[in-house]
Amino acid sequence: MVQQSKTNIYLILLSLFLVLFPHFTSALFRQDHIIINDRRQYILLEKFGFLPGGKLTITVNECKYEDSGTWKNMTKDPVFGFYFIVKKTDDHQEIKQMQIPCQTAKVDTVNFKQLDESCPKTISVSIGQRQDLGFGSPGLYFVYFANCQKESSVSLKMHLNFNNQETNNLSAGDIPLPMIYTLLSIIYFGIIIYWIFGFIRKPRDPSVIHRVNTIHYLMTIFIIVKFLTLVCSASEYYNLQLYGRPRGWNVAYYIFSFLKGVMLFTVILLIGTGWSFLKPFLSDKDKKVFMVVVPLQLLANIALIVVDESTPSSISFVTWYELFQLIDIICCGAILIPIIWSIKHLKEASETDGKAALNMNKLRLFRQFYLTVVAYVYFTRIVIMLLSRTVRFDLLWICVILTEFAALLLFTTTGYSFRPTADNPYFKLSHDDDGNEGIQMKEMKSEEEP
Repeated sequence: MVQQSKTNIYLILLSLFLVLFPHFTSALFRQDHIIINDRRQYILLEKFGFLPGGKLTITVNECKYEDSGTWKNMTKDPVFGFYFIVKKTDDHQEIKQMQIPCQTAKVDTVNFKQLDESCPKTISVSIGQRQDLGFGSPGLYFVYFANCQKESSVSLKMHLNFNNQETNNLSAGDIPLPMIYTLLSIIYFGIIIYWIFGFIRKPRDPSVIHRVNTIHYLMTIFIIVKFLTLVCSASEYYNLQLYGRPRGWNVAYYIFSFLKGVMLFTVILLIGTGWSFLKPFLSDKDKKVFMVVVPLQLLANIALIVVDESTPSSISFVTWYELFQLIDIICCGAILIPIIWSIKHLKEASETDGKAALNMNKLRLFRQFYLTVVAYVYFTRIVIMLLSRTVRFDLLWICVILTEFAALLLFTTTGYSFRPTADNPYFKLSHDDDGNEGIQMKEMKSEEEP
């Protein structure tokens, strides 16, 4: 019954992904915005980091508003238009929280471009050399659409085109990303070769003990998926830089990123439970954690794809983003539970079974693994978020490097700690362990599955 329920959950999530997938593959790039019957006073369209020589072009194809149940073309009165806020960091709050009244737009301000009856209309903004954070100076631009007709709905179709120095379509903080992801791909490719030929492949010398377990093959598959995700990221940003569109690489990225996200939490959970090298089974408690984490991680990856393919102007954008953050926090907390259980079990075993030295080595290893995972979660979910709000707009790529470095550190330390070699202290057994291993597994299973 439990297995059937688990299967139904996976089928529902998989069906949801397959239903949404055609939308992802055919969706317009984020520069295209369609707003239909929207009553919000301020609508965030996009944010983009401009360097000197950059240019922003807004082409409005349709612009209507509702007045007493009748849809009309936008005119000078009431006021509709685009409001620009320029910042040096990504610490911008919602425009409502900044208490900028809509009446400001009626004043002839430089950072407001009004729509009138001449729609379709094109609005161009050129970025100069000024450094005063004024309109037209380099910085992180938040582009809003302002609806100053209270209780009125608007419908628009527009295209936003962003350029940095004519030949670069990436935001200032993303310009180094194609090279960064390319270098990371090379590093991971080297790690894959070293891992497979150094640990996974069976040694030619028959006297060398080879302890490759199922979890090691899963770790190999995961690191390959991570490598393919980085390759797709590099290709996607390279095409965005040159052509302004991912040209299909976003689809490949979503597929491998989806697999990577699910496999990361799965592998950490399996290592935390000690499955395949500490015990050849999963207890009922372990299975319950899996039934919670894996479906949630599937849903989190779907939410992340929706966020990436949606525009900030979408009403559901914030909802999906907050859903992703909530699920991600839950999953990060849940993956620590099996590690805590394994630490508790090894601590009790070291005090009772007469093999204190062996179990203390395992206990030390699991504690190290626990601290590594906690540090990774804290750094990537909290420190990076705070850093992204304080670092200068053209240096946001530093957050990507630090996030990837933290992931690389987690993978390499975990792989080295649980490497399948005879000299690994974790796999060293006492002289009578081989004969009693089956008995120990039965005892452990009876303890964990009452």
